[in-house]
Amino acid sequence: MGIATSGPEWSPSTETLDIFDDSSSDYKGLVQRARIAQEIESSLKAANYFDRAFLVGSKADAADVMQYARLLESLGRYERASEVLLFHSGDDGLRDSAVADVNLTSYQAQVARYLEWRQNMSVHDGVVLYESNLGLSVDCNPLEVCRAAISEFGQRLTHIWAVKGSQPLPDDLLQAGNVFVIRKDSDAYVRLLATAKYLVNNSTFPTYFTRRSGQTYLMTWHGTPLKTLGKRMPEILPHANMARNMLQASAVALPNQHTFDALVGDSDIADILADRCWITGHARVDPIIRVVDDRGAVLVPGSRILVAPTWREDAAIGEQVDSVIGIVQVLEGAGLDVAIRAHHYVEDHPAMHALRDRLVSRRVPTNDLLPVFDALVTDYSSIYFDFAASRRPIFFYIPDWEQYVKARGTYFGQEELPGVVAHDLAGLESAVLDAFDAPVIPNQAFIDSFLPMEDGESSRRTLGLIFPHVALDCEDARPVAELPKHPTVIIRQSMIPNGMSSSMLNLTRELAQSCSVKILTEAGPLRSESSRQETLSKLDPKVGVIGRVGAMPRTRTQFYAQRLVDMGLPESQGISKELDSAFRLEARRVLGEHSYDLVLEFDGYSEFMARLVLGVQKTRLRGIYLHNDIQSEIELRMPELRPIVRILDRFDSVISVSAGLNERNRERLGRRYGICTDEFTFARNVVDSATLIERSKEELPSYLAERMHKAALSAVHVGRFSPEKNHVFLLDIWAGVVAVESSALLILLGDGPLFGEMKAKADALGISSNIVFMGRLDNPWSIMSHCDVLLLPSLHEGQPMVILEARALGVSVVGSSIPSIRAMGGAGADRVLPLVAEEWVSTIVEGRWGGATKSFDVGEYNLDALDEFYRAVGWTTIGRN
Repeated sequence: MGIATSGPEWSPSTETLDIFDDSSSDYKGLVQRARIAQEIESSLKAANYFDRAFLVGSKADAADVMQYARLLESLGRYERASEVLLFHSGDDGLRDSAVADVNLTSYQAQVARYLEWRQNMSVHDGVVLYESNLGLSVDCNPLEVCRAAISEFGQRLTHIWAVKGSQPLPDDLLQAGNVFVIRKDSDAYVRLLATAKYLVNNSTFPTYFTRRSGQTYLMTWHGTPLKTLGKRMPEILPHANMARNMLQASAVALPNQHTFDALVGDSDIADILADRCWITGHARVDPIIRVVDDRGAVLVPGSRILVAPTWREDAAIGEQVDSVIGIVQVLEGAGLDVAIRAHHYVEDHPAMHALRDRLVSRRVPTNDLLPVFDALVTDYSSIYFDFAASRRPIFFYIPDWEQYVKARGTYFGQEELPGVVAHDLAGLESAVLDAFDAPVIPNQAFIDSFLPMEDGESSRRTLGLIFPHVALDCEDARPVAELPKHPTVIIRQSMIPNGMSSSMLNLTRELAQSCSVKILTEAGPLRSESSRQETLSKLDPKVGVIGRVGAMPRTRTQFYAQRLVDMGLPESQGISKELDSAFRLEARRVLGEHSYDLVLEFDGYSEFMARLVLGVQKTRLRGIYLHNDIQSEIELRMPELRPIVRILDRFDSVISVSAGLNERNRERLGRRYGICTDEFTFARNVVDSATLIERSKEELPSYLAERMHKAALSAVHVGRFSPEKNHVFLLDIWAGVVAVESSALLILLGDGPLFGEMKAKADALGISSNIVFMGRLDNPWSIMSHCDVLLLPSLHEGQPMVILEARALGVSVVGSSIPSIRAMGGAGADRVLPLVAEEWVSTIVEGRWGGATKSFDVGEYNLDALDEFYRAVGWTTIGRN
């Protein structure tokens, strides 16, 4: 069928173009026009053509660079002339041979060029960069914003679209005279990401993109969601770059409150971003609203109907093609005029050849099509929200609803869909035939909920978010629903399951009662490691997660500075300046330029993450936790901690997890490294006694319960198999215990690099039948609660969470006489012993650990620990009931 739209005409212009016609958007064509303009002494016109040529061209010819630069100089545009010479002559402005010699991958080199352009080139006023659906189309909300800008500003703006492959430009844009196309990921694209004044996108820019001061980024999204987004999706942090992009945005245009709740809320950034989010209506719906006709909703023979299914990544392409063919046969059997708009994989399938005359040209944007049609058949596509604005029939063909909901998730039940639902072709045929007499159309409640601002002015209202005067005569954009105001706390933590992650879980659970808490963590490892996902699953529902995604961008100079540091050279003032600049940008790339009340590096074992936290500029306090005797860690197993120590005095608060540990770290680190320790403080770990007591009631594995029942004595150790936990000593003393009490049983919970070595040692000592190596368990407390005693002969510790957990469960503890355990006082071990094997053996055999006689009030302890945390970060202490 032939499709005529009420929007722009789609036939190409046949008018002859004069030498100043702008329809040629390629670099060479624009340069040719510039030279002609110069020859006829139109310098300003020539400069304008050169400007556009150098915007859209990835590589400039040397002769063009010189001609353009001289022209700029003659016009007095000296700064721009310098930029052209420096950044269009092939070396990105680099002159230092040592820096230029840094070997980078092609991607690293591209990102380095982006940063060079971002740091050294001026922002191009009047230039708008558009991208839609990752460059796979020129349509959706960005297209309508572009059209509105052309209507409002005429030739005063330059509009540039980034596309992948050969995407058609709608004819009205092609004929506008100031709309150009560049290839996504080309040098021109990367340079415009760094220098365009305005950026408009309905999805995501690359992970290296970081909005600079002077740029305005409008994010429009691409439809009201039926399918779940963000943390509600089955994958782990699939939205990491989307959330990162939204944090970069100057303004986010949304069609309704539901889209804010789903897109922004389920990305865990609603409270951070709310003041930049506006309900404007969907610009892409304007073409539907603007069509005024007297068509009713009743179908008649020859009524035009669009088949527009969503792309299904989880279904075979053959199945999707067969579905479309079946639908078309039903609709044409009912006497309807059918058109198809499907994914290009479906449309290009050989089986679709017979239906090629029903396929709508890709030159026509989807939303320009919708006004033409009398009805729509779809499934899970958000197109139905747009078409509902026409108040014409919508048919939902969803034979696999239950499977789809289970696999993908939806925000609504099928009973909430604004049309007739069919689960098979017979049902679809019946629904279509019924619409010849009594069509079902979207009701007013649906319109009010999901299309509240659709008055044909949504594109102008959306454009008004970056050009306020444009929308003065429109209904104002509405703010999203107001959210409670709470202090915002960013806690960087790896989610590797260990004592530190347990401490984080407990602390954030308490903080989330009165603060907005976000965990900043690496998206990649969290997606790939099930052990980290276990930690994620234990987060309090009120605690959000921000996933760091993408590599840290660096200039060649910054790569060179990092190389010098890695070679062991002292961190000179020049090197520090480059590293600090890189990490300030990284912090802005990850978290945007928003203000946060508190940013904490919680693990304290990553120099990279410590520097990232220091890079956050808009925060009242930057802090770092020390969970251990850091100098002992350096000496025993982790010399790589030294660079962290050297930057500790740049934090506003350095928090050890006990008073005794704080004094030890203050004394040893301050003296040895010459750092100021004035901001060293402490806050003990919080205990989640309710969870561990509840989980301690879970049944033991039957084989283990039987062995423990037969044992005259059962002891447990919980900890990573690494040197500081002193498993060698533990096995030696257990051999002494077994020599006295042959049925004694030691249960070892944990994993780590020494796991295999310790199993071999147990065999060598002849005590493997008296030891159970359980590995790391999600629930260690059910085993702990059934043991007589917890043994912890560590060489050094911070404030062991496992001691607090044992005390909360009423299990006795024998620990080594190290400063951090001694300093725990009443919350610590029942017996503290020097690392003398005979004393440990006799204490264990004779049961002289006191039977958990020390008083331990978990509630009072937690209040004290929270008070310490608030004091450590300079906040008012919590009140007590």
